[in-house]
Amino acid sequence: MKKGIYLVTERACFNPTTGAYRHIHTGLSELTKYYHIELIKGFKEDNTELKSSLTKPVLNIVRSTSGMWGVLRDLKILIVNLTYLTPLFEQIKKTQADFIYERAAYLNFNGLIVSKLLKISHFYEANGIQHEGRSVYYTSWFKPLAAWLERQMYSRSDFVFFVGSYGAYFKLTTPNWKNIENGIETGLINHFRELEKPTPSPKVNMCFIASLMAHHRPDVLMEALKKISNKKSMCLHLIGANLSPIELALQGEIEIVNHGFLNRERLAEVMKQMHVGLIAGSPPFNSNMKLLDYACAKCIIIAPNVYNIMHWFSETEIVFFQKGQSSDMAHKIEYVITNYGEVSKKGNRLYERVAREFTWEQIFTGIKDDLDKILTKHH
Repeated sequence: MKKGIYLVTERACFNPTTGAYRHIHTGLSELTKYYHIELIKGFKEDNTELKSSLTKPVLNIVRSTSGMWGVLRDLKILIVNLTYLTPLFEQIKKTQADFIYERAAYLNFNGLIVSKLLKISHFYEANGIQHEGRSVYYTSWFKPLAAWLERQMYSRSDFVFFVGSYGAYFKLTTPNWKNIENGIETGLINHFRELEKPTPSPKVNMCFIASLMAHHRPDVLMEALKKISNKKSMCLHLIGANLSPIELALQGEIEIVNHGFLNRERLAEVMKQMHVGLIAGSPPFNSNMKLLDYACAKCIIIAPNVYNIMHWFSETEIVFFQKGQSSDMAHKIEYVITNYGEVSKKGNRLYERVAREFTWEQIFTGIKDDLDKILTKHH
């Protein structure tokens, strides 16, 4: 059995309230079925409390307007990352691993460099457009170079798994990549298999799952809900972290239950009572883990018509609204409430599709097949 390193270089990925944490935890579990896998944290361990951009106020992010200040910030990130190259090389060399499976991070090329020095295979799991993600928080004149470097690191890896449809953004000329989706636990699929959704009485339970960030478009969600005429016919359930701003903004407008962050077991129980899953906004190529949570619980999903969701799913499975348009989202919510019986068939169809194609086992079996093709060539 070959040995691999699962390399994560961002401290924020170990925040247990995030999708990144769940993806990494699941990836380790699945890859361990096929290889000897060791998790290596490619950053300096200390007692500093986890601090993530995910925990910053997202409704009023202040971006720096100084491009030069951004250059200095980016250079600091690059230099700090490179200071950990030598200890990381020594650490991975001792493991005698056959490959590195690395979660891509901004201006961090350490795993790729180490793989070249040790002459072992390297794989990226890319969960975003790193240089674009930074520009949400600050302006930098370094961005064009960062974009070029990001494209170069993907083209020089043995294979890249773009989680979502980021391959459609990068359009690498090298044939070393594919788009994949996130997955859902088989246990949850089976947990909901015999579930028949309770009839909405007296209200339709709508849920919004998020560890809230600006790209989730809470502004669109709040504006849409304020525009609904029959507010008394629905209850909004907030599930996740940092959702208090939404609760405060909608107080007195509609009934709200803020569940906070729920572990997977508790989430499964709450989702049994949910009728509709809401996605207010998403970056165009981003994979939405909450979409699979909604689908698993046979919810009707109302989502923006962004590229990634429409790439993987169809109008026979999801109710789409015009992205960024709160009026259209409000219209689709009212349509679902009024025609719940008929529209609920979409939720059932989506559940069956996800059960067939989007379990974690299926996703990582595909990843394993691609890894084996490369590993066989190299050894």
